Amino acid sequence: MRSSHSSPAPGRTSSAQKSTSSKTTSSGTATSKKKKSFRKKRIFLLSAAGIFAALILCFFLFSRPDPALSGGLAYLEKQDQKDITRLDQNLSGKKQERILKAVETGQSSIFTLFNNALIFGDSRAYGFASYQYLPFEQVIAAAGNTILNISDSVDLVAKVKPEKIYFAYGINDMGLGIGKDQEENGYGKMYEEQIDQLLAVSPNSKIYLNSIIPAAPQVVKQTPRWGQVDEYNAQIEALCKKRGWTYIDNSKLADNGNAEIYADDGIHLETFFYPDWASNMIFAGS
Repeated sequence: MRSSHSSPAPGRTSSAQKSTSSKTTSSGTATSKKKKSFRKKRIFLLSAAGIFAALILCFFLFSRPDPALSGGLAYLEKQDQKDITRLDQNLSGKKQERILKAVETGQSSIFTLFNNALIFGDSRAYGFASYQYLPFEQVIAAAGNTILNISDSVDLVAKVKPEKIYFAYGINDMGLGIGKDQEENGYGKMYEEQIDQLLAVSPNSKIYLNSIIPAAPQVVKQTPRWGQVDEYNAQIEALCKKRGWTYIDNSKLADNGNAEIYADDGIHLETFFYPDWASNMIFAGS
């Protein structure tokens, strides 16, 4: 007898087998998906934990006070409490010391110390520019100039506001007898009035007054008015003491007109003299 349940033909799969296979595949896929999902969650959690740990470490590192930083902040706070003018003067003084050392060792020129300065004067002072020691814009001088020409440059000084202003007049002033028609110390008073016009527009400028360099003796004999150096210099020095300005004594450089510093006319100065004169001007204020 034939069985009522026939076997499937070779090479064919029964519906029951298909059902079982399908269930097995679905179960395997689901399991695989669960494993992948778990791995992703684990990786995410580990990454998050790492980032959190890094943040905590950064917080502790940067929240701890750095001794060097704390010291720097304390220094800045201390400087902030200082008077600004005194601080600027201190820094300026240190800078000048460095330049002076460079000058002494021959690494720099004395004229670098005139970087923020003006020089007023007559034809003698004009030599600083004409002999190319300083730029022409720094030398407010010309042949025939006297102290009465100082106020001609008020607008320039107002614009530049130089740190230092040097004055070098005298030969023409004595020749014209400036201040002689005034009361006692007339020259000093006229000098002061002229300088005050510059200080009115540049009050922080430091003032330096050169003593008058005498002419050579043979020239003074020909023009006795140029022989009043001592009288005029006394008024210049008294003015400096009165106002707290710097008096630059050039008497040693000139040796009463006997030093070998003069051009053939016995009035104007040789080129080589200017660095020495400049040094005397700088060190008089140090």
